[in-house]
Amino acid sequence: MGDLEVRALVKRYSDSAIVGPVSFTVADGEFLSLLGPSGCGKTTTLRCIAGFETPSSGDVLIDSRSIAGRPPHRRDVGLVFQNYALFPHLTVGENVSFGLRLRRRPASEITRRVHDALSLVDLAGLEARYPRQLSGGQQQRVALARCLALEPSLLLLDEPLSNLDLKLRLQMRTELKKLQRRLGKTTVYVTHDQGEALALSDRIVVMSRGHVEQIGTPREIYESPRTRFVADFIGASNLLAGAVVSAGAAGVIVRAGALELRSTDRTPAGATTVTVLIRPERIRLAATPPPGADVNRLPVRVADVVYLGEDLQVLLDLDGGPTLTASLKATLAEKDWAAGTALTACIAPDDVRLLPVAVDAPVASEAVTP
Repeated sequence: MGDLEVRALVKRYSDSAIVGPVSFTVADGEFLSLLGPSGCGKTTTLRCIAGFETPSSGDVLIDSRSIAGRPPHRRDVGLVFQNYALFPHLTVGENVSFGLRLRRRPASEITRRVHDALSLVDLAGLEARYPRQLSGGQQQRVALARCLALEPSLLLLDEPLSNLDLKLRLQMRTELKKLQRRLGKTTVYVTHDQGEALALSDRIVVMSRGHVEQIGTPREIYESPRTRFVADFIGASNLLAGAVVSAGAAGVIVRAGALELRSTDRTPAGATTVTVLIRPERIRLAATPPPGADVNRLPVRVADVVYLGEDLQVLLDLDGGPTLTASLKATLAEKDWAAGTALTACIAPDDVRLLPVAVDAPVASEAVTP
């Protein structure tokens, strides 16, 4: 095993297509995800770690030793591709043993490693089948087994579940997490799926336009986003333009349109304008205003209700204010809410988060994936 450090990594394709500088560390046995929209630079970063891209500057270190000058096959890393990259004319066993045979390992060792790797992914006994005889989930497991057979110190996964249907993706996600925990492999996982990153990761690196927006645990990323982009990209969100009215020991009063909201969050340093974040699931709806003073109460009317099975998405109109979205568990009474129903939206001051006003990055920082 080993620690991984990506240090001020930059990949420049042109003056207007740049990834980086990107810096982060991955502890021994940690599962870290690179999360962001298409073209943000996450796959380019992964390929620089694997050695399939040459950085313009910066360094990649494993156990404090630079591997930047080594070819991919001498980096002791295993890469699982998005499209599986299996050889269709080779059997499962031959696909898994391919890298070992290139490294001229003894036949007995190859047999043992192939068996062990296929057992880890629950494909023992399928060595003689061809990729065309397998389901998509089984093919993905073969690709993972081929990587594990090399016993790399670092496991790199480039959106390995994106080609699977939803049910199989959720199943494979659970199995992948169990396998990584059991093996204790240091893992870097690339995905654009926020749910996948939240479910799998010990920490997440959120990327946008070639740069790191925030690094933290799934809870930190979701509960305490540092930028508007992170708040908007991770989970559903109500984002309002706000102006700071007052700030003191009792909290911050923010005006958003005709609304005044109290927040216990800190005002961004020196800011008089902020972005107000309210997660939809933190809004409570009541037919009559509840007692107690320690809550923001907003008179609203139901604009629309979207039924999602066990959940409801409720669109709310505010007098003189923006439209809010609330998310709540469906009950028999709430399923019958009609457009125009008058309610009170209750939001705790702890759930009113204050973020810096977004500043667009210069075009020259925008990343592209060639």
